[in-house]
Amino acid sequence: MLLFAISFNSLFPLILTVAAIQGMILSLFIFLKKQGTGSGNFLAVFVLSFSLPTLNFALFNSSLSPFLGPRVLFEPCVFLFGPSFYLYLKYRKRNPALSPSEIFHLLPFLFFMSWELAFFTGLIDRFYPYEELSACSALIYAVLIYRTQRRTKENRDSFTREKRIIAACYFLYLCFSLSFLLLIYFQSGSENRLLMINTVGLLISILLYAIAYVSLWQDRKSTETKYMQSALNDELADSILNGFRRLIDQKIYLQNKLNLASVAAQLDTSPRYLSQVINDHFKLTFPQYMNALRIEEAKRLLLESDEDPKLLAVALDSGFSNKVSFFHFFKKQTGLTPGEFKLQQK
Repeated sequence: MLLFAISFNSLFPLILTVAAIQGMILSLFIFLKKQGTGSGNFLAVFVLSFSLPTLNFALFNSSLSPFLGPRVLFEPCVFLFGPSFYLYLKYRKRNPALSPSEIFHLLPFLFFMSWELAFFTGLIDRFYPYEELSACSALIYAVLIYRTQRRTKENRDSFTREKRIIAACYFLYLCFSLSFLLLIYFQSGSENRLLMINTVGLLISILLYAIAYVSLWQDRKSTETKYMQSALNDELADSILNGFRRLIDQKIYLQNKLNLASVAAQLDTSPRYLSQVINDHFKLTFPQYMNALRIEEAKRLLLESDEDPKLLAVALDSGFSNKVSFFHFFKKQTGLTPGEFKLQQK
């Protein structure tokens, strides 16, 4: 067992270096592939925040360590693990408009980055309990992620492949969180501690690739499966898209009884084809796109009114059938109520 641990520990810097470099490339690929989507940005930050400290650790424990520079600049990335994973899972089905409260998730990272820079430059002489605070952060976000996933209302009856993978990712993240407690338990410098640190690195690598798989492969697979039997060609798709854009220019979304079938009938096409065109081009479903346009119209109405407008009138004028659904989608898209949005713009 001891020989296995020694062999494992000596080989691991190479494994982590390869995983970290691939992770950095993967984060760039995710950002470019999902450019313009907040969930894609969160995922890219998540992968990058894992990759940088992993590379730092791998090189620090190898012969290349003199070329690395101050490792303290990488350690605060640990405080991005939980927030970026949490926000990715929270917003992966829609483009987020972050509320000011969401920015607080970044404060621990910014605080500890400032602390480490001050420590490294000699402004302060006391280092914070890195492993203890990392464990607290990881476990807090493990709870938040669990609560977020429990509350989701989408397709509760079907445990899809994506959900199984996300459940596995959460399990790995939980193991990663608990591993910080084991690092605190093991004494510094012991062989068991080094083996434990390398095991944490292995969990990081597996988690990184598993979540990237969810984003890159599953999204493509679900889209391909959904439209596998479609006979829609590029020429017809362009024709449908151009016609749909003309209707949008006419603000058909202001009709509160609008539905996919009625719009497809106006374009002399099938609802399936229209749905496919909207999904392929806007990366949204028909209801999602209509509600997004209605919210933009509502924001315009709120800003153009010098006095406090009646919100029911704004809801109806922007295409919603009632004030409840208007409030729900406005809050969902902007992170604010209509009243809060109006006050914020003053």
